[in-house]
Amino acid sequence: MIKGNGLDIVCAERLKAKDKLAERILTRKEYEYCRTKRNPILHMAGRIAAKEALYKALANYENPVYWKDIEVLNGLNGRPMLSEECNATRFLDKNNLICSISISHDGSYAAGQAIVWEKKE
Repeated sequence: MIKGNGLDIVCAERLKAKDKLAERILTRKEYEYCRTKRNPILHMAGRIAAKEALYKALANYENPVYWKDIEVLNGLNGRPMLSEECNATRFLDKNNLICSISISHDGSYAAGQAIVWEKKE
């Protein structure tokens, strides 16, 4: 059963104008990953959108997670996923929840979506 969903969109151009914002929001691993891309600001915008989407998806729960509690990395298949080591994953596990994350880029915009649902026993 779906317990929450969230969607967010970030304009990379606005992010570019806000000096050091990405460094304050992204974890070291996320930031380093994005810096390896051809358009790092767009990839940073995607990670930020995904984090905000997860925050929105968890809005009905007490003890919400914050920016650096959420770490979005890529799995072996290249798809974005929550790091197994981040506080958001521990929060989800504790509440018997799992999360799916999706990121999309187009032009100077990046969107992130998070769907949270109950684990099946």
